[in-house]
This record gives sequence, C-alpha cells and structure tokens, in this order.
Amino acid sequence: MSKNLTINQWIFIIGIYKEDGLMKAVNEYKQLTGKTTKNCYIQRVIKSKVYLVDNKGMNALIRTKGSGRPKSRDDSDIPSIIDELNKDEKREIIESWIKEQRDKWNKNSLDSFCHLRKHLIPKILKFHRTSYYKAKVTRKYKYDHLREQVESIFNLSKKIYGSRKIAVILNELGVDIFDRTLRHYMFRWGLITLTRRKKEKLNQKIPTFVIMI
Repeated sequence: MSKNLTINQWIFIIGIYKEDGLMKAVNEYKQLTGKTTKNCYIQRVIKSKVYLVDNKGMNALIRTKGSGRPKSRDDSDIPSIIDELNKDEKREIIESWIKEQRDKWNKNSLDSFCHLRKHLIPKILKFHRTSYYKAKVTRKYKYDHLREQVESIFNLSKKIYGSRKIAVILNELGVDIFDRTLRHYMFRWGLITLTRRKKEKLNQKIPTFVIMI
C-alpha cells in the first residue's frame, strides 16, 4: 500500500538527490512509498521539494491544514434528509435550485439527470421548447474551427481567392484540407468568390483587297 513521506524521509530523499543524483533518489522514493508512478512524475515531485527547501527552508516540508487531497464526501444521508422535508421546504429548495439552473452559463448540465423528464428541461431553463430542441440538433462539422481563418484570407484577397488558392495557403500554414472539401465549406459559410470578367477580344476584321484588272 502506498503512503506519503514524512519530513525526515523527504530530508533523506533530498540528501540522496544532492549526493547521488536524481535516479537514485527516484528509486529510493519508490521503495519508501511503494508507489509505481512513472519516473517523470516522481522526478518533478522531487525537484519541486528540493526547490522549496533551497528557497524556503525545511518549514516548507511541513504539511499545513487543508493541504493534500480533499476528503471524499459521503452523501448516503441525502435520501433520509429528503424524507424529513415537508412540502413547503421541498418547494422552497426546488425553487432555489431552478433559479440557480437558469443563471448557469452551461445549460447542458440538466442532461446528466436520469429521471428528469426531457419535456421539463426547457421549462426549467425558461427556454422555448422549439429553440431548445433545435439547439440540440445543431450539427457540428469537422472543419468549422477554420471558418475565421478562411474568412480572413478570403477578405484579404478582396474576395478573389477561391477554395484552391486558400487550400494551398492553409497547407503552407500546416493545415491539411483538400480544396474540394474547402469548396463545400466556403459555400455553406456564404463565401462566394467574385470572378473577374475577362475582356472580350474584339473581332478583328480581315481587310479585303480589291484586285484591279
């Protein structure tokens, strides 16, 4: 079973690090703790402890109140508390909870509830039902993250560059995308290329020669 090191053990590890090197300190750390953590992580831990001792002294190794991993919470008493609540108390708590859900930035948090009926979610969030479900089915495309970059290149070219030219520029920037694929995205984004009209060549008249006899 793994365990945390005491202050004396850390002093011992730091001494090994300074005299025999980092790898021996790592091996000693594993033997004392019984942990099978990767060496790269243990090396960072040892170096951080050495830095603290060198800059703040031995007091830096003393564990203060609130340090370490948070204790796991036991919620097994919640069902019994709910049973003790009367009708008014439940109503008050639920009203407070609904207001908190409406103020949250992430509106998708209610999707994790198993027993909450789906048609109640828009009502709780004060969303129109059609808008809520429409937002849910909004499709995300693979290269949508390139939209701003493509629009920037397109506008800098004064709306002349097409998908082939922009795809070449993106490939030079390290973004792999085919010009045919980019063409579909540009059409969906409303990026229409302005084609230049070619000057029409005037038909040159062939001069006629009159042969005098």
